Amino acid sequence: MSGRTPMARAREAFAAIEAAKARAVSEREKLGELKRRKIAVDDECRKLEKAEQADAAARILDGDAGPPEKPKRVSRIRNLRDQAPALLAAMTQQERRIADAEAAVAPLLPPLAKGCLELVVDLHGDALTQIRSAIEQMAEPVARLLAADQVLAELLGTNGFPIPSGAPIPINGSRLMEGLLKAIPDSIRPPSLHGEALGVAAHQISQPVIGRIKGTIDAQ
Repeated sequence: MSGRTPMARAREAFAAIEAAKARAVSEREKLGELKRRKIAVDDECRKLEKAEQADAAARILDGDAGPPEKPKRVSRIRNLRDQAPALLAAMTQQERRIADAEAAVAPLLPPLAKGCLELVVDLHGDALTQIRSAIEQMAEPVARLLAADQVLAELLGTNGFPIPSGAPIPINGSRLMEGLLKAIPDSIRPPSLHGEALGVAAHQISQPVIGRIKGTIDAQ
């Protein structure tokens, strides 16, 4: 078993579950057939009993002129009366069989889950490695966005400022950064895209710009 591929194990487990479900459906269909038989037996028995009672009443009233006795009908009524409790007992047993068949499905799910998870990991291959590598390349651009906000905050404040006519309106880098990072699960986020590392990288970009504007660093 261990030498089989995840695809083979998943396929085998799936087939076993489908077979178990089919058995449960089959058992339910048998119960449905038993219920239909019970209804048919009850209906026929009622009709025959009504006819037998009517003939018996006529014989009492009319004597020899009344309808003759019908032994086959009486025998059929007796047979139907015997069938009814047997069908009820069979229905009870069938309900237990249905419960057993349905309960047999659950133990088959873990092998299917294991096979599917192994298959999915195989499908992933080095995709996560490639994604981590691609995400890591975001660190420098994201740091620049954050650095741009630091420049504005340092030189123009954080309480807002008038936008001169014709001046470009930059994107809110911090807000964009928060949205981007929120979408990246911690399990695949590289260290360079965590808050402290981004803050350091952004500071290294923004401080020379701020220093040049303030004159604390020689402009180049």
